[in-house]
Amino acid sequence: MHLKIIFNQKSTCLSVPVTIGHPPLNDTTFRGYDIPKTAEVHANLYGIHMNPETFPEPTKFKPSRFLDDNDKLVNTDMVIPFGVGKIHDVKI
Repeated sequence: MHLKIIFNQKSTCLSVPVTIGHPPLNDTTFRGYDIPKTAEVHANLYGIHMNPETFPEPTKFKPSRFLDDNDKLVNTDMVIPFGVGKIHDVKI
């Protein structure tokens, strides 16, 4: 478990800024923006990992942020070290 919380913490601090772009399957609209199927869509991993609403004090090394009061692993859905999607869903 200690390896997992250290990995989560380091992943939020050292992630790549954006992912490799992927096109949407169809022309789509997202939050009022038209996105053609010929566009490249990237996930902003830095923005996710450095969001203080998701990870309070994101620039501080605090592995304890991934543990609850009973030392159980929590708050890992937003740790995205390798990108998003099925192929990037790496489990440790």
